[in-house]
Amino acid sequence: MNNQQKKEIKMAVDLNSLSKEDKEQLRKELRAQEKAEKKAKEAEKKAYVDLREHLVRSSFTKLELLSAQIYDLKKEIFNDFQSLIDLKESVLNAKLGRHTDKFTCADGSISINLGSRTTEAWDDTVDNGIEIIKTYLRNLAVDDNSATLVETIMSLLSKDNKGVLRADKVLQLQQMATKIDNEDFTAGMEIIRDAYRPQESCRFIEVRYRDEEGKQQSLPLSISSVD
Repeated sequence: MNNQQKKEIKMAVDLNSLSKEDKEQLRKELRAQEKAEKKAKEAEKKAYVDLREHLVRSSFTKLELLSAQIYDLKKEIFNDFQSLIDLKESVLNAKLGRHTDKFTCADGSISINLGSRTTEAWDDTVDNGIEIIKTYLRNLAVDDNSATLVETIMSLLSKDNKGVLRADKVLQLQQMATKIDNEDFTAGMEIIRDAYRPQESCRFIEVRYRDEEGKQQSLPLSISSVD
């Protein structure tokens, strides 16, 4: 008979029928049981705390080592490919000025894309260039055709929801400036172009390969992407 069963039997007994000594004994047994249950609970809590401490610290050591290995390997890969990038630019006889480079083996089974992710950024003179172009546009819309052109150019001058001008839109504007060949438009474009200050956010490496079934797969290179 376990403690719970004993407790239920005792509770079923009419307490008025117990002697003073029996009641005192019953109280002692109940207090002892409560004390034992509390002690067991504290032991479980301590076991949890001890296991948590062990796992957090041991996992941190392993992950810290992995982080250092990833850092060293990433640096090694970029250093290895720099000579290939330099050779590529030499063969093409041009400084390409790209933020990314992609290299694929001859049979197309493996490709490695590496470079720098950048965020769009401009200095405060960009608004001067935009205003010069807008001033030119205000006097341009005289008929439906010119109004359509003005609307197109104005859309390219609009900023995104973060208040930043998009570099790809500026490239389209630059192409338009060549065709329009207006002194004010060109001057505004030069100011905008010179105000461009892209900021490098991180360097990345992406790898794709063809599996045994011929399907293109991405090689997972982060903990979150490995299943």
